[in-house]
Amino acid sequence: MIYCTIEISREDHCLLPGVCGLDLLKGKRKTPTLAKAREMVQNAVLLAINHSREKGIDPTMAFIREGPYAVPILNKLGN
Repeated sequence: MIYCTIEISREDHCLLPGVCGLDLLKGKRKTPTLAKAREMVQNAVLLAINHSREKGIDPTMAFIREGPYAVPILNKLGN
């Protein structure tokens, strides 16, 4: 799981599970711009796709436009 948002500070990302999308940006700016947010999302998608394919998994993705309101869980029952 990769959180891509410019509205959560880098310090607060440590409270969230998963990867901080800010780490996917070139140059570490205190306040990322909207253009950097697009770069962050693009890099996150590429990272996730490549990571899944390296493991032989056909990747899937969920996009939550107005988040973070969702926390994914692993359903071990397969339902």
